[in-house]
Amino acid sequence: MQAAILYLHKPQKDDQSYAVADTPFTWSFMGLAIGLAHSLGLQLECGMMGLPAWEKRLRKRLWWALYIEDKFLSLLLGKPPYLRSSEWDVVELNDDDFVITPQPLVPVPNLKLPFRDMARLAVIAEAVQEKLYSLRASQMLAHEMALSVETARPIFRSLTSWRESLPLVSATGHILHDTTLGTPSPYPATIYNAYLILVACVWRAILRTTVKSSEPAQIIHVEDPADATVAFLNDLRWEFHHLPEMDFRLDHGHRENGTMVGELYEASLGCADTLVDFVSNLAAPSVGEFWHSWSRIGFALMSNFLMLLLVQAPDFGKAVEANRLLMKWKQVLEHQYRAFPPFILAKARLGSYFYVGLDETFYLPPHVHQALQQG
Repeated sequence: MQAAILYLHKPQKDDQSYAVADTPFTWSFMGLAIGLAHSLGLQLECGMMGLPAWEKRLRKRLWWALYIEDKFLSLLLGKPPYLRSSEWDVVELNDDDFVITPQPLVPVPNLKLPFRDMARLAVIAEAVQEKLYSLRASQMLAHEMALSVETARPIFRSLTSWRESLPLVSATGHILHDTTLGTPSPYPATIYNAYLILVACVWRAILRTTVKSSEPAQIIHVEDPADATVAFLNDLRWEFHHLPEMDFRLDHGHRENGTMVGELYEASLGCADTLVDFVSNLAAPSVGEFWHSWSRIGFALMSNFLMLLLVQAPDFGKAVEANRLLMKWKQVLEHQYRAFPPFILAKARLGSYFYVGLDETFYLPPHVHQALQQG
């Protein structure tokens, strides 16, 4: 079980491997690891089991390590999670679960608090996936702005409570992460990064409601009469102006909705600004720490999130600000990817948009065109 978890975190062999997404084997292997955990009974609370104390501690740590992987991988890969809250009853980690006997021959960093906080954050990741990104949630919330905001509200409260519970948080609620060169941070940067990934995921789910999708294409069944198929094909117009356009619902009497879109977008820009600042301030000690293997997918998600903000900008001023953040993010990736390979996937994803051309990849409103030309 321990070997399986370590294998999930193995680094890529070269830069080319970092530049491509994980193969389906990663998620399949995750399922094998969880199947093994179930066979070992790790999903069951072992406090009352007749097992040695060291084994009970190990079982709990293994379960929560696997839980963290399942929740973040499922969210970032867009897969339904393997673990369901109704099928396990392991209690939260405590200080006693990190007692190691006999004492190791070399000093071991005190990581019990970061591990426990990461496990608590994974519980919130489960809520993000289930409430905002599961199949039924996506179908129900896709066009319901007010309902999406109400669904996201308790998740934001949970994220705020988690952040404020950290020992390195200022009175204003900001994470105090020392990125000074040569100064090790008491908390691994991967934990702060995981928190920001969840915040970005929540905002992405909210912003998808500000764009109205076109009606799905007509389905042609193979058993339909041939003449009906021919008539349908004759009605098609294969021209670019028939591609779905984005409707921000700012017109046609939706004044209140338009105000809400502007406020939501402004808040999401603040989130993006925090993301870019965090990554741009990563120094050598943070880069050299342990990073969860899915962190590189999270950085790629950030590239997607920043591009989304530009494409969906509701007016010229916000398009200029979104473009500024996107260019700053692009510059950060260009400068740091050699020292930190997990950035390579995010750089490749973002670069592909510019290589093909934003006009060829997205429908860009006139004010976004204008902002790009000015930038």
